Amino acid sequence: MAPPKVKTAKPTVQPALADQGMPAQVREWLEANRNLIGGFIAGVLILFLIALGVQSYLKGQESRAQERYAQLMRQWPKDFSTADDQTLEKLIPDLQKFLQEHDGREAAWLGRLDLARVFYQMRRHEDALAQNQIVLDGTSDPILRNMAHYQAAVTLQALGRPDQAIVQWNAVKGEPSLVSERELNWYLASLYVERKDHPKAVEHLELAIKADGDYPTNQLLEDQLAGQKAAASQGS
Repeated sequence: MAPPKVKTAKPTVQPALADQGMPAQVREWLEANRNLIGGFIAGVLILFLIALGVQSYLKGQESRAQERYAQLMRQWPKDFSTADDQTLEKLIPDLQKFLQEHDGREAAWLGRLDLARVFYQMRRHEDALAQNQIVLDGTSDPILRNMAHYQAAVTLQALGRPDQAIVQWNAVKGEPSLVSERELNWYLASLYVERKDHPKAVEHLELAIKADGDYPTNQLLEDQLAGQKAAASQGS
């Protein structure tokens, strides 16, 4: 006669856990809270899936913003620096609509800097400053901030506010810059000339000459340096 089959009871905890010498109190707690633990794991899984969905959605939004920005750039005049006010005025509504639809996205920060450029070119300097300030207040991206500081400095210089322009140029120097040290120091020197602070102008012209690059030329910098040294000596 065949021996009777022995039925084995299901373990109340995972064998792998039991084999590790898990304390009885822990095993009892796991068993008592099995439903709670299962619900917790399910909740974590749902949150993970939601996060993936949100990330995918945000990527899609950013991609659409970049595509729209590229379309706007194709509409810009080939020679922006010589475009008349009527041509520039036509760019503003599309840029403003783009900013409303994609506010906060990377492409929108670029669009806002472009809007500031349009305002500057049209001599709407206060409007240009306002757009650059929104970028400075809203993003921590060093390249975008550098561009905003640069544009603000040029705009303030055009408005005849040398003290404020110097603050912006120094901010450009303090971040990863698209402008050379040579050019930056030249800009700063010109502002100190405007303030009649000849020793400071001399200091920055000397720094510009020592810096790498070929713009401005050494000849131009040396001529300006000689003039500022002479002015400084007369004032002392």
